[in-house]
Amino acid sequence: MMTLYNNNAEHAIKGFARVRRFSDGRFTEDSIRDYLVMLSVAETCGYQNIDVLKFLLAQADSSSYCRLLLQ
Repeated sequence: MMTLYNNNAEHAIKGFARVRRFSDGRFTEDSIRDYLVMLSVAETCGYQNIDVLKFLLAQADSSSYCRLLLQ
């Protein structure tokens, strides 16, 4: 069944709109892309009741790329 409202999308875009308001034109294409990826991860974790910081730390711990950067 399709709903008449897309509350999830409206909720997600609020995060971007909030940051855009205070960015004062300092966004680049790369920084916007990076921010939207992080926003997507944070929103998905929120919907799944997963602590975002714990999720990101677990991903960093399991990433060989991150281990190389930290050496």
